[in-house]
Formats: sequence, C-alpha cells, structure tokens
Amino acid sequence: MAGEVRLTINGISVQAPQDQSLLVTIRQQGIDIPTLCHHSDLPSEGQCRLCVVEIGEYPRTRVVNSCTYPTEGGLVVQTHSERVVQARSMVLELLLARCPHAKLIRDLAAEHGVHESRFKTDDPDELCILCGLCVRACRDVVGVSAISMAHRSPAKL
Repeated sequence: MAGEVRLTINGISVQAPQDQSLLVTIRQQGIDIPTLCHHSDLPSEGQCRLCVVEIGEYPRTRVVNSCTYPTEGGLVVQTHSERVVQARSMVLELLLARCPHAKLIRDLAAEHGVHESRFKTDDPDELCILCGLCVRACRDVVGVSAISMAHRSPAKL
C-alpha cells in the first residue's frame, strides 16, 4: 500500500492515500461530485465526464476526469470552478439531447441548472445514457464480453 500525500482541495489542505482516485479522495472530504459511469466495484474508465475537476494553479490548469486521475502529493484541485461547471453543463446538455426522457439525466441536469439542451434530439425515446456500466459489469465481473456499445453516433451503420 502506498503512503499518504498532502494535496489542496478547494483551498483546504487534506491528507489522503496516494493509491486511490481523485474522485474517492474528494468524496471522502464530503464534496459531491456527480458521476454516471463510476461504480466502486468496477475499474474507472471516465466515460461520462461528469466527474471533471480542475487541477493545477492559475494560469496553468487543466480539466481532468477525477475518477481516472490518481491522488498525488502537491495537487491543487478545484471541484466547482467556472471551467468545471461549464464542462459539466455541456455534458449534461449533450445527455439531455441524447435521452431527454431519462429521469436520471433530467434530475441531474436540473440539479446543475441545465433545463434544456440546445442540441438536436435524434431519438426522443432513447433511455440509454451510455454510462457503460452494463458492458463493464458483463466484461469485468461476469468475465464475458457478451454485450457492447453500438450505434453511439446519430449515423447508425
């Protein structure tokens, strides 16, 4: 097991194990980070991009998926910066366009102040949010790749 490291989250210095994801470290501090594709029993793949956070110090910052980014000593993390809020809002708008009637997406979007999407809806009856949990559970838990993602774009081949 790796040792503990010190990092800064939203201006507060915290200590955490360096062998866990930044998402876990942030949530251990009681900070809510939205996710759709994360499950504690499955390896993280960062598909939904809702868990983004901003790391670094101005002017050299970048937005990363917290579920796939490791906790590292010296990191400076902002969980609700303007860039993070904009990135999450864009993801939620795209999800609303993909599956406008999915209750989970509508509720999450409303929580984050997104009430409609400016993007065209191709299939208003679509309910799959493309989180990938079913595919990963089948592959990583059951050990069989019996299902997969298909037709992820509007142009179905």
